[in-house]
Amino acid sequence: MDLSRPFEDLLQGLSAIILDMDGVVIDSEPLHEQAQEYIFEKNGLDVPPSEYMNFKGRTEHDVFSYILKHYGTPHHDLQTLVAAKHEAYHLLLADVKPIRGVTDFIETFRPHLRFALTTSAAASSQQIVFDRLRLHDRFEVVVTSVDVTYSKPHPDPYLITTRRLGIDPGNALVVEDSRLGIRSALAAGCVTVGLTGTFDREDLEAESPHLVVDSFEELTEILSPVAGASA
Repeated sequence: MDLSRPFEDLLQGLSAIILDMDGVVIDSEPLHEQAQEYIFEKNGLDVPPSEYMNFKGRTEHDVFSYILKHYGTPHHDLQTLVAAKHEAYHLLLADVKPIRGVTDFIETFRPHLRFALTTSAAASSQQIVFDRLRLHDRFEVVVTSVDVTYSKPHPDPYLITTRRLGIDPGNALVVEDSRLGIRSALAAGCVTVGLTGTFDREDLEAESPHLVVDSFEELTEILSPVAGASA
């Protein structure tokens, strides 16, 4: 792939890679939808599928706050619904699979760059994923929904992550699959890469990330000359 000079320049001070979790590390978006649909049906919430794309990249609190505002009734309780969604989702996580190429990507660059994870998911979900895929020693810093005051698209999640890494946000490369995540990373001042899958290329490019790729193999090819790794 022909690497544009401006993006290559952005990578010169690169010291860390920050990954989102859902849709970047794990193929979890279908599981989220299954769990949400179960909770909607069980609680009589008539949420049209056309709304589902609006939920991607948001915390469960934000998702169900929106749902109750537009589709709920006075007898629905926010915290009860959030807890029920977590329980349903955690059962489905037993069979979660990593996104294609992410494991090799991490192993390729870990000798050269530091790794962190920044997710809007609950800490309990993150722990299950790390246990399931044996990722605990792969990430130096982990930031979940419990660590932030303002969730994506606010820059807070990535500012907290880079602060804990002790680096300037401009020296971190973020891989995000959602439009809200891209906005968050850009607002924090990070070099931002959109990974297609959850959203298509056109949707991600609308947020103006520094780069959009279709796979971790493609991103590995781009980063290897800069990071001193072998693709």
